[in-house]
Amino acid sequence: MDAMELWALPDQPATEPFPDDIKKAILTEQVAGKACEGQSGKDAVLEPITALKMPTAGIIEGYRPAWTTLTHLPPLIPFRPRARRPNAMAFPRATTLLLLGLPVMKTLSRSELPPCLYPYSTVGRVEYGHGTSFDRPLGWGTGTLVGPNLMLTASHLMPWDHPPEGWWMRFSPGYVSGLEPYGRSYVQSVHGYRPHEDPYGLDYVICRLYAPLGERVGWMGSQSFGDEDKYYDRRWLSIGYPSVYMSGQDPVMDVNIDIEDIDGDDNDSLELEVDYSTAFAGGWSGGPLWDWIDGDPRVGGVKSGYEADGWDPVRGVFAGGGPMVGVVRYGWDNWQ
Repeated sequence: MDAMELWALPDQPATEPFPDDIKKAILTEQVAGKACEGQSGKDAVLEPITALKMPTAGIIEGYRPAWTTLTHLPPLIPFRPRARRPNAMAFPRATTLLLLGLPVMKTLSRSELPPCLYPYSTVGRVEYGHGTSFDRPLGWGTGTLVGPNLMLTASHLMPWDHPPEGWWMRFSPGYVSGLEPYGRSYVQSVHGYRPHEDPYGLDYVICRLYAPLGERVGWMGSQSFGDEDKYYDRRWLSIGYPSVYMSGQDPVMDVNIDIEDIDGDDNDSLELEVDYSTAFAGGWSGGPLWDWIDGDPRVGGVKSGYEADGWDPVRGVFAGGGPMVGVVRYGWDNWQ
């Protein structure tokens, strides 16, 4: 469905309040803020490209807690670079590149939580670094909850070449303007494919979180199709934390995304190519390409990079296919 069709669909309000134990845990973390003690990653499982091939089609369903409001399309603010900036970048789909005007934009109090809009609060900011330098990340990107303690993001965000002191990654769903409205968690383990090129059809990892953040805000499903036409026939959405706006501190959304081309890659993975936007550069990496499928929000790709093939224009590339659902399935089978 396109954005106007989604906008016309009614919300499904929450039917229960936030459970007291979850609310207490979140509010405690907010008070602790950046002083929270960091946790290093322990295991990084590297899958060779000669691994067992995954089915080209697969489905894992999402989950919406009763205390969240299902919103097909949240409040949105049109985003265009300021005209007075001489180096402002052009956005081909400026009419559809939008800021997420979520309730978490307001200052959080210590006694209440902002409304939780599902599935948008399942997407968040990923930071990563080396050793125990938890307050000095090397960079950031975007990730999506796809299970109770599972976060899907781009493999190239994982600090594979870390020093002996180790590595760390952390994830904050619904992150906006330095606020972590639903808490955060460090990553304990990752499983996926080490990227061999940019972009790459296998550019995704499943991350095992120390804290089950999905139990707080829910998670999206994931899906791959054996028929490429099913990718072309949909209009997709994506969310990311691009460096071109507020240094990646606020989420930005693109809607009405069409798949322009599909390239096959290793292990029957796919490179899903879309019209390029400069917002798809730094910070959007790991962000989901997703859609409402049979009433369920499902991720079909993970932002990998961009490329230009021959005379084709520059296009953004999302990594997808059966192996993407395969790494999510690994998390469900081994980390629950």
